[in-house]
Amino acid sequence: MAAAIRPVVRRVAWRLAWLALVLTAAAGPASAQENPLAPDHPGAWRAPDVRVADLPAGARAAALAVAGQLYDIVRRLPDMAPKTGFDVIPHTFVTFDNVDRTDNPRLPKFVRIEVTANLVPWERSARGVEANERDTAGSVTVVVNGLEHTGTAPKGDGWSDERGTFIESPEEPVETKHGFPVYQEGNLDRWVFMRRHDVPLLAPVTRARYLQAEIRLKREELAKVEARRARIPAGVPASVVATVDEALGQLRSQVADLQREAASPHSSGDGPAVFTFNPALLDPALPPSTPQTLSVRVRGNDELFPGLGDRLDAQLDWAALSVLLR
Repeated sequence: MAAAIRPVVRRVAWRLAWLALVLTAAAGPASAQENPLAPDHPGAWRAPDVRVADLPAGARAAALAVAGQLYDIVRRLPDMAPKTGFDVIPHTFVTFDNVDRTDNPRLPKFVRIEVTANLVPWERSARGVEANERDTAGSVTVVVNGLEHTGTAPKGDGWSDERGTFIESPEEPVETKHGFPVYQEGNLDRWVFMRRHDVPLLAPVTRARYLQAEIRLKREELAKVEARRARIPAGVPASVVATVDEALGQLRSQVADLQREAASPHSSGDGPAVFTFNPALLDPALPPSTPQTLSVRVRGNDELFPGLGDRLDAQLDWAALSVLLR
């Protein structure tokens, strides 16, 4: 049991570490300049801060090569070139996961690569002159083989099967930019979504498939109530026992109704529109570090550096990014 738990613990630890990194190094623009700028301080591109989780044999080198290609594209942006007063601080995070980012052992896994380049101003503080990522002027982030930025959210805990997590009421793209759909997250970050395979992002879940998941969840609920009923000690008021028995009866009836509906040849009746990530979007036959989707976010601190985000977006070589998906 301990051996089975350790990989999960490592995965959680890596995600917590990356969350801490995102909240500090790649945090959103500050509302005011924290310290006076040091515009004459020499600037440079730093070496990336690289964090790599457990990967299949040979995948690490391939993943870091992809990260290097992405940084090469970002370095060509005029506003990301080394200049006085600014450092560019890159961060690389690589994991091995399925598209649902769950522990489902039946889903194929892919190498997820996230790179962020932060344009950071040099400032004068009580500690001296330092590059302050809390006042990041602008940033470019690219996520390879990650679908979490597409405005989709799981229906809820347990609403899945061995083929994937269910998604109800998915978000539609808010616009098209550079020829690609743009999805907006709840925090209003916008991501340009690019794909290797020209297939829909989502695939519908059939009513029959959905019913099987609903039956499983209802049976689990029934088993819990039956276990509580079996533990009721003698002497409990009959009214309490009757209430539990009534709930049991209702659950058993619901399970029976669902089973009849699932067995019916006409089980495609009314129900919620439910989807799952399209399994044709990422091909498991390709090497796991092969870029198959790119999610791109460009941000600028418009309060302190007006117009920088728009300039970075315009300077980015979108055609070169597309080449990585061929």
